[in-house]
Amino acid sequence: MMSRIKSRRGVAPIISSMMLVVIVVAGFSLSYAATQGWIRAQRGGEVMAMQERLVIEAVWFRSTTLASVYVFNVGEVEAGILSVQVDGVSCPFSPSSLSIVPDQGSWVNATYTAGFTSGTTYTLKITTEKGSSFEIRATR
Repeated sequence: MMSRIKSRRGVAPIISSMMLVVIVVAGFSLSYAATQGWIRAQRGGEVMAMQERLVIEAVWFRSTTLASVYVFNVGEVEAGILSVQVDGVSCPFSPSSLSIVPDQGSWVNATYTAGFTSGTTYTLKITTEKGSSFEIRATR
């Protein structure tokens, strides 16, 4: 009878050790999966947006409704222009699908239907596909 009791006492520490190992492995597996998902999301979204650096170098008012903006990419990633706004009003622009590679620039022509008035200061805002926005104030 005594040998039976001794063998039962030895089973509990082994089972508890195995359960602890299973819990630790499951916890690390879940944290690893969550970390990998977060890293993948960062590589494609917010981190890439932080690497976007555009400089608006010049604004030319071509007519009462057309402004040409020269944008230069000084960042590390390609930047696609999503929208152009003048004083908070979204304006059609050309070329309509523009991506600027690093260390290059391009002209963006924005049509402001309300019209530009001589002597007035306007705020031009360019928003990229990754969500970054760049502003400049220019007077006609």
